[in-house]
Amino acid sequence: SGIISNLIDRLAFGYVIDYIDLRIWPAFNIADVAITIGVLMLFIQLRTPCKA
Repeated sequence: SGIISNLIDRLAFGYVIDYIDLRIWPAFNIADVAITIGVLMLFIQLRTPCKA
């Protein structure tokens, strides 16, 4: 999903927005946030026992 975020930026603006500054929170990169959330979701799924 980080790739998709960069692709959408490239198609919409012609360039990739690297960081977003909300002024109330430190600047962050949406693609990195998406990758981190994906890894956390994968970790949770691997740690959850299967109900078979």
